Amino acid sequence: MASGLTCPKCGQAALSAWRKINLGPWKHTSCANCGATVGVSTTQGLVGIAVLSLAASMGGFAVLALAIRLAGPVQGGVAVVLTVFGGALIAGILALGYIHYVQLVRRDA
Repeated sequence: MASGLTCPKCGQAALSAWRKINLGPWKHTSCANCGATVGVSTTQGLVGIAVLSLAASMGGFAVLALAIRLAGPVQGGVAVVLTVFGGALIAGILALGYIHYVQLVRRDA
């Protein structure tokens, strides 16, 4: 299976992982090697964005719930920090899946 960063035209690494994370279903960029216009698959991109958004919010609340279960009630500011940290952690982990599994497609005419 090809990497999620591989250009569909030349077969070489097309862009960095960070740049791919910033691509959405309707945004495109040029391959670093051959210059072909590439973007992410529309369906895979939309599903990836939906999963990342849902998982980030659910992950944040899961970390907060775990902290409350282990340490008892937490103060307001601590709750916010735990929720944000949990969401960022889960979203970061799932972003690796987005980078690898959401394939690049040619957007040339």
